[in-house]
Amino acid sequence: MNQVGLVDLNYCDIIIEIVPPKKDMLGIAIKQSLIIFREETYSIKRDVYLKEQLEIPFSALAWAIDTIENGFGKKPNEGGLPRDVLHAEKIIEGEELYIRRTMNCGGLNQQGYTLKNFSRHSYIDIDEYQSVQLPDYLLFDEGLLKKLKSLINTP
Repeated sequence: MNQVGLVDLNYCDIIIEIVPPKKDMLGIAIKQSLIIFREETYSIKRDVYLKEQLEIPFSALAWAIDTIENGFGKKPNEGGLPRDVLHAEKIIEGEELYIRRTMNCGGLNQQGYTLKNFSRHSYIDIDEYQSVQLPDYLLFDEGLLKKLKSLINTP
């Protein structure tokens, strides 16, 4: 897959500053029928911001939201995933996507989700795939899930 290049945070539709202990910025943009999760993470060791992003087809955002809310968020007898299943995979528009329930998501003992695209390589390490971690507090308490839903409903 052709990567689009790092998106400038100033051009993102949603920008979130993630509070300490991490000095992070998360931007979300729509570009070339992709939804892009753009991250800048401060590296204490290197004293620089590491720039990374996840690019997925725009149509995959609905799948990711549904998987979080209904797959992981519901009990198996309510239509959710079986209790022992911690991930889901799907090919959307030719891109192999993966979402996993993550126990140390962005911080120790912080639960959330890791979203990966196995069809696109990381901007930081060519041997890795693009991914983003979305902690529960960010999705539910800070309203990121609601903001993502609003992107789907925007014409």
